[in-house]
Amino acid sequence: MFLSIDQGNTRTKFGIFAGTELRQSWIIATDKQATSAELAARIAPPDGTPLPQCWGLCSVVPEQHAVWQQVAAAASASLTMLTGNTPTALRNGYATPQ
Repeated sequence: MFLSIDQGNTRTKFGIFAGTELRQSWIIATDKQATSAELAARIAPPDGTPLPQCWGLCSVVPEQHAVWQQVAAAASASLTMLTGNTPTALRNGYATPQ
């Protein structure tokens, strides 16, 4: 199982995947000032399913990157940060991929 996190400026979207199958998804408002404790309290799946131990994060909110690392560490989860420089099979067409 894998937790996919897409943090935008206004919304943070989550998806739990088993292989390529999306099992569950939900959205919360992005709070750029959230502490690790506040964020940890808000990211639980709505149905109470435990979070997987493997997480991937794409975020346009750099001030929250360290907070996500703290949340993952507290949950004993491995966190992979995906940036505009992360090698993927996809071509990034943005002039400023960061």
